[in-house]
Amino acid sequence: MKFQKVLTFLVVFFTLTLFSQSNTVYRAETAKVHDLIHTKLKVDFNFKNQQLNGEEWVTSETSFL
Repeated sequence: MKFQKVLTFLVVFFTLTLFSQSNTVYRAETAKVHDLIHTKLKVDFNFKNQQLNGEEWVTSETSFL
């Protein structure tokens, strides 16, 4: 009886595993290219309140292929 339950479980498990990976349609996303030109950080540590305060400046270009 226990052997039948284990065998049934294994058959169901492997069947579901095989059918769940049978999707052959590939849907690619648009390629995104980010050209990071410059990054500037200005930070201030506040140890009393355990905080990091700051500003950031990022210069970049984004192009879609």
